[in-house]
Amino acid sequence: VLARRPELLSRGPASLLHFLLDVLVDHYLPITEEIATEIDALEEVLFGAPESSMNEGILRLKRGLSALRRIIGPQRDTVLALTRDEFRAVPAEVRPYLRDVYDRLARVNDLLDSFRDEIATLLELHVAVTSNRLNKVIKVLTVIATIMLPLTVITSYYGMNFRLPEFAWSWGWLYALGLLAATALGTWWYLRRRHWY
Repeated sequence: VLARRPELLSRGPASLLHFLLDVLVDHYLPITEEIATEIDALEEVLFGAPESSMNEGILRLKRGLSALRRIIGPQRDTVLALTRDEFRAVPAEVRPYLRDVYDRLARVNDLLDSFRDEIATLLELHVAVTSNRLNKVIKVLTVIATIMLPLTVITSYYGMNFRLPEFAWSWGWLYALGLLAATALGTWWYLRRRHWY
């Protein structure tokens, strides 16, 4: 770059510093756009994505944002210090340009803060969706267990080692099966009527 633009060196080190900082900040903007696109993509697939891939994407974004904030925060503070009268090596005519660089760094930092909040919200929403799915599974298993409990009582009653009167009937086994079916259907109907399932 310096070979193509030798005037950067002729203006002095402060102008060269401004140019380098300006290029550096310009390279942060595509990164923030990519992060915003990735957050939008994660939001779209939140309700249909497998849990492991969603967790991996959110954690990867969170780590990347933390690393970027650790880099940009000190740079912003340093550029802010350069815009003041503390450094005699930075002439007054370069300071407005450094303020522009500082403003863009501050905007990138604010974007990263808002991205961090969005990712935290996304993680909370993902945990809520996962918890909701787990609750539905537990609800189905509870209904199955509730239907099976009376059947277990009936089968253990008829599985005793002494002779019951029902076994003396010619269709006693049909009575026992009918009782099991009626109990299962009655329990299921009761659960549906109470809107528990």
